[in-house]
Amino acid sequence: MKNFLITAITRLGIFLLSVGVGVVAHLIVEELGAGQQANSRAGRSSTPVSFQQDLVLDAEAHLLARTESPVDLAGDALGVFYILQKDGKIVRVAPEVGGDTSATPYADLADARFDAQIGFSSLAMHPEFLVKDSPGYGRFYVVTAEKSGSGQADFSPEYGDGTEHHQDVVYEYAVEDPLLTAFRGERREVMRFSQPGPENNLSSLVFDHLGLLYLGVGDGDTGAAGDGKPSRNASTLSTAFGKILRIDPVGRSSANGRYSIPDGNPFRLVTEALPELWAFGLRSPRNLSFDPFNRTLCISETGANGNDEINLSVIGGEHFGWDLDQDLSNMSI
Repeated sequence: MKNFLITAITRLGIFLLSVGVGVVAHLIVEELGAGQQANSRAGRSSTPVSFQQDLVLDAEAHLLARTESPVDLAGDALGVFYILQKDGKIVRVAPEVGGDTSATPYADLADARFDAQIGFSSLAMHPEFLVKDSPGYGRFYVVTAEKSGSGQADFSPEYGDGTEHHQDVVYEYAVEDPLLTAFRGERREVMRFSQPGPENNLSSLVFDHLGLLYLGVGDGDTGAAGDGKPSRNASTLSTAFGKILRIDPVGRSSANGRYSIPDGNPFRLVTEALPELWAFGLRSPRNLSFDPFNRTLCISETGANGNDEINLSVIGGEHFGWDLDQDLSNMSI
């Protein structure tokens, strides 16, 4: 009983500390002028964000390529863009002499295990993609959905009904030569998630300036929030769901031996917490981007009842509120 109380108190302390870190991070961002947040907590209204009025964009739209179902785009240092489609096809868009561009088929990544209903969802290129003799040379990463039971999952949700709708997989592709106009290389599995539903899944990848990969993982499924529901995954440190993960994809020291855990991850030394965790309390982080100047991770999230929000992670360990609001709205005074 004594050990149980110690464990419970420790978990509560870590949780409260993480919530505090999230609040401090918001204050730091506001104080330093690193950005502003549109933070409409799930189901709650908020004052619209006002951006600086003198911002002027001198740009015009430019057609890169015509594609059927584009889901993500990434580019290298030479100005070559790669457009990932939902069906797993990649279109390569390269600059030409005179200012024009050419769009050509680059790869078709789908195989027999591919779940076409969910499809591919994210593409990220290692910052060292063009740097010879570096660990990240010629490597890019994608997220794809595969049929239930396609492989042994590395991560499963703690809350939900226990069924598996499909699996989300992060694959690494190593290109023989990044300058080739068509893919030729090898594929390697990095990590696999057992998903309980078709929504709020793994749907975004982004690299920081150090070559560390961030993954946006939803809480597992849509539906009512509360006890025993997938929404509870977001605040549980022992599961990867409802989180931002951070890994070094070219390392091999993880539990499955396919990536490494960065030393600076906030929960790396916390007992019973997944060392991959970077931030938590998220419902459905759809898009991630990294500001290399302010060292800030920008998280675009789909909230409940159609309320979207933007969260900024400055130092890691932040809790962004899901589904704490549901608890507060159900409290009676």
